[in-house]
Amino acid sequence: MKRVHWLLADPYGYSILIYVGTWNQYRAHMLRHYAVDMGDQVNYGGEQSNIGNDTIEFSAIWLPRWDSKPWSIGTLSHELNHACFRLFKRIGTKVREGKKNEPFCYLQGQLLKRALETLDERW
Repeated sequence: MKRVHWLLADPYGYSILIYVGTWNQYRAHMLRHYAVDMGDQVNYGGEQSNIGNDTIEFSAIWLPRWDSKPWSIGTLSHELNHACFRLFKRIGTKVREGKKNEPFCYLQGQLLKRALETLDERW
């Protein structure tokens, strides 16, 4: 299985990187490719970070493993929620209860579907 997976949050043009591997592998990848030091590991089930500078902005999700089981899917969904909230803050959209939360629900559903497709080629 490849370690790096990219998703595009349409129609917003916002990218999300999903990295599957150990924290040290993820940290080295982010430093080597984006000059970002992720620091010491503080979470063990997964993490979402906002990466940005003058030339690039995206969300990065770290998963320690991917096995297509409920724990992995639940963790992925949780981290994608953080990425959605970051994107909506960036574009000035407020997420509210009731019918006004439809943009969030559609985006999160779309991203989860794409992430599952890219992480597990069987789907």
